[in-house]
Amino acid sequence: MGAALNGARASDPGVAREWRVDPWRESRGRAALALAASLGGCAAVAAMRPGLLPALGLSVVAWRELRRLDLVPAGALFSPYGRRHPLDPHRALLLPLPAGERDELAAWLRATWERHVR
Repeated sequence: MGAALNGARASDPGVAREWRVDPWRESRGRAALALAASLGGCAAVAAMRPGLLPALGLSVVAWRELRRLDLVPAGALFSPYGRRHPLDPHRALLLPLPAGERDELAAWLRATWERHVR
C-alpha cells in the first residue's frame, strides 16, 4: 500500500499485496467479544501448570496444497479440500479482508490463486 509497483498494475496476480484489518473498526462487537475471550483464555492458561500447555507451532502451506477459495463474510477462506469439509475450521486458512478494499483484494486473491493452483 503506497509502495512503488515499478510499472506493474496493482491488480496483476504477480504483484505482492499487503493490507491490514483492524477488528475494532470492522466490527466493534466481535472485537470486544474476542478481547473478553482472550482475557478469559489467558486466565485459564495462567491457572494451568506449564507442563499442560500445548506446543504452539507455525505451519506453512504451499499454493499447490490449496483446492478451494471461498469468499465468506469474514474474508477469503482457502481450503485444502475441493468441497466444503467438516475439517475446514481446522485445516482452512481465513484471510480477513477490510471492508473498504474487500472487492479489489478478493479479485486479486482469486487471480493469484488461479495462477498458482491451476
